[in-house]
Amino acid sequence: MKHKCTSPFDKKCICTEGFTNDATACLIAKCPPEDIPPALNLEREICPDLGLPNLDPLSPCAQKCVIKTLTGAACKGPLDKNCICGLNFGLRAVTCLIG
Repeated sequence: MKHKCTSPFDKKCICTEGFTNDATACLIAKCPPEDIPPALNLEREICPDLGLPNLDPLSPCAQKCVIKTLTGAACKGPLDKNCICGLNFGLRAVTCLIG
C-alpha cells in the first residue's frame, strides 16, 4: 500500500480518499469478498465525513457485484466518483447483477 500512516489511529491519514482507495485495492486482492464490506463500514464509522457508501442494505450478492465491478471497471476504489458514476461501471454492475 502506498500510504504509510503513523498508527491505526492516524485519522488524518486514514480518512483520505487515497488511503481508502489503496486499502480497498489491497482488500480486494487479498481478502474474500464478504470481508470487504465490514472493513469499509469500519472506515465509514471512523471517517463519517469521507463519503463512503453503506453497503449493508445490499444483499450479499449485490455487495459482491459492487466489489467485482470496482476492479473490472478499473476504478481506483470506492471513492473514485468519476469511475463509479461512469457508464462502464454501471454496465458492468448491471451485467453482474443479472448474470
